[in-house]
Amino acid sequence: MVSESAGLLHQVRVGVGILLVVPVAFYPSLILGVATFALETTFIFSALLCVAIAVDHDWTSGPMSRKRLLWFGAAMGYSIVIRPFSLPIMLGLGIAVLCAGRGWRSALRHLGWASIAVVVVLTPLTVRNEVVFGKFIPISTNLGDGMCMSRFIGSRGDFAWASHQWCADPSLPEEIRNPANTKAAIHFVLDHPGEELRQIPLRFQLMMRQDHTVLVEVSENGTRLRLSARQRRALEITTDAYYHLSWILALPGLALLLAGWRRNRRTGPRRAIIAITLLGLQVIPITSWGNPRFHRPMLPFIAIVAAASIAWVLDRRWPQPAEAIVAEHALLSDQSATSDL
Repeated sequence: MVSESAGLLHQVRVGVGILLVVPVAFYPSLILGVATFALETTFIFSALLCVAIAVDHDWTSGPMSRKRLLWFGAAMGYSIVIRPFSLPIMLGLGIAVLCAGRGWRSALRHLGWASIAVVVVLTPLTVRNEVVFGKFIPISTNLGDGMCMSRFIGSRGDFAWASHQWCADPSLPEEIRNPANTKAAIHFVLDHPGEELRQIPLRFQLMMRQDHTVLVEVSENGTRLRLSARQRRALEITTDAYYHLSWILALPGLALLLAGWRRNRRTGPRRAIIAITLLGLQVIPITSWGNPRFHRPMLPFIAIVAAASIAWVLDRRWPQPAEAIVAEHALLSDQSATSDL
């Protein structure tokens, strides 16, 4: 999925698209994280699936088919059940339609059909919650705790139990505590905007500063991994170095990605989807609390954006005729359109 997305996005030869996926294949924290089948591993797969379905569409041939939109919505619903951080992908889909020059009516049509599938996927869980709790709860009951736990005067933006004075009574049943803590978090932001602004960079720093906490998660989740102090330190250095290099490459890559995206009807919609997904995955977590684990779903998308920098270098070192590249991807698009999911 990453290889296809990178190749179509950057309009490089398919072989180069495969080369661009190498950084993801060897990402230390992504490899280590698979050992526990943690929440992030499943969420990464579901988010990539949503993006791949949308990016694979040939945006110059017309709007997405109803069938493709329903598959996209089903994947989106599955992703939201795991973690609602993927919701910005829906926004990316709408903006992609506008970038393709289809207008607001077509954008609303795309979002409407996708939303139908999302609702279908969420319905069984919502019905279950209605039966168990007697309340309308479409996703989960821990969103309120997540929003409230780090919101108190003097917070460092990191994890804290949602039992302080700024949160609801922790002894309340979860179906009552969840909306109460959501309201408490909103009231805190409105009543203490300066404190909220102080905490946002703290949460961002906690989320982005390092990538080696995956080693702790692996060792504390029932695995039999045994590492010496020297081995652990070597893995920590390697993991962090790989991570920091990738996001440093992604900074110019994001600028290259957004350059001229509104003028290119072929790659512009794809660029919008990738960029909005990446930015959404970065912004939403810092509205709750800071945790290095929250940046892990961004890693494949950081690598795809960093590939823009790599593709730029490769294009100048070994330029390829634009017509050949477009023809190669047009063939893939025709094959995709024939099956149309």
